[in-house]
Amino acid sequence: MAARARGRARRAALIGVAAALLPIADANAAVTAYTSRAAFEAELAMRGGEHAIDFESIAAGTVLAAGTHVGGVGFWLAAASGRELVVTDAWATTSGAHSLGTTPLDALASGDALTLALPPALAVGVTVIAADALPGDFELHFAGAAVAPDADAFFLGLVADDVVAASDAVLVALDPGAGDSFAWNADDVLYAPEADGALAACAALTALAANACHAGGRGRHRS
Repeated sequence: MAARARGRARRAALIGVAAALLPIADANAAVTAYTSRAAFEAELAMRGGEHAIDFESIAAGTVLAAGTHVGGVGFWLAAASGRELVVTDAWATTSGAHSLGTTPLDALASGDALTLALPPALAVGVTVIAADALPGDFELHFAGAAVAPDADAFFLGLVADDVVAASDAVLVALDPGAGDSFAWNADDVLYAPEADGALAACAALTALAANACHAGGRGRHRS
């Protein structure tokens, strides 16, 4: 797997999920999928902005023990062979130099699952850098729904029509079977913390007037 990951060009797959979140939940909320990151971030701008966790403030080589919180989000890994999450600078990313991999090869593998423990929030998304991944290799589960990339779209989001409770989001790299494994890394994690009504309304008006709230990093906080 390591030779395959290192010997071929890596491509970016963007997988996101957005869901309206409040303390009172509707478990049966309808969920709508996005296949455009630009549209996903435009929705976040309408809902008060976003936090971006890009791992740049954490030294490369730092191991993230199970349950470690970064930027308000807890990280858990389900993987074979006792591997641990690690911040790495071994691969090209979509922003900065750092991403999440596992020890000892600086990459996650097919069959791994990454769980994000979220605070009350309006949205969450994950950028995945994948080597040799194919459509359907990843699934993102959240708010009682699941979404997977198809042949034409590697950014995926889920937006709930009604509020849902704070919950875990799980990104699963499906195991295609022996002889067809692939490597991947989790790059940026985006989430929009719950905003009060006045702030959300102000953000929506600003987004409509400027039509550029998501450009140039405005409204973002990085960890």
